Amino acid sequence: MATAIRPHKSFAATLPARPRYITIYHPGCNPEPHILFRFPTYDPAPAPHLSGCSHRLVLDACHIISNNHDGFLSATPDGCARVLESEPTLTADV
Repeated sequence: MATAIRPHKSFAATLPARPRYITIYHPGCNPEPHILFRFPTYDPAPAPHLSGCSHRLVLDACHIISNNHDGFLSATPDGCARVLESEPTLTADV
């Protein structure tokens, strides 16, 4: 006897119709930035109107691409707006 799998209604209701994205650029590509990744922001964020992506997920993906070189995420190309490692969620449009 086959059983049909149905999506959980509350999960489908919480996903945004048009997700925002966290875009990660390579800091060494000038003058045009080189996009490394675009992550959809499906994770809950501290404020109800915000969504985000796991900071650890993004940083681990960057470590893989860079052959495990140490690094950090920043909101600016020059690295002045460093994202603290204690920040669990990167939020879109902030």
